[in-house]
Amino acid sequence: MADTMKNDPSVIKIRGMPYEATAMEVCRFFRDCEIVGGPNGIYFCLNEKGLPTGEAFIEMEAQTDIDKALEKHKEMMGKRYIEVFESRLSVMDKMKKGGDRGDRDRSPRERFRRGSSGERDGGG
Repeated sequence: MADTMKNDPSVIKIRGMPYEATAMEVCRFFRDCEIVGGPNGIYFCLNEKGLPTGEAFIEMEAQTDIDKALEKHKEMMGKRYIEVFESRLSVMDKMKKGGDRGDRDRSPRERFRRGSSGERDGGG
């Protein structure tokens, strides 16, 4: 089992974000955690129209960061509470590719937008 974990590391999946949330706001929410690549380690889920779904995957530096992130489950971001789950890199990659819905993440088919240090993409 340890080999499986090494080959398929844990990531964080969050749900319930305000649709207008930015990568920097997510970084502030997880301020006690080290995110791989900072804002660029956040992958926002987008629906078929390219709009945010309120979900994202986040790559953390270490298991201790994942553990700290999980402690934020149901804390507030603005007026919304955020659900925080542990997921796998393979699930995130499958979702990024618009992959199969048979896995344990039952979100609608999504596309991704990588976070950045700036505000979220404005479409202009």
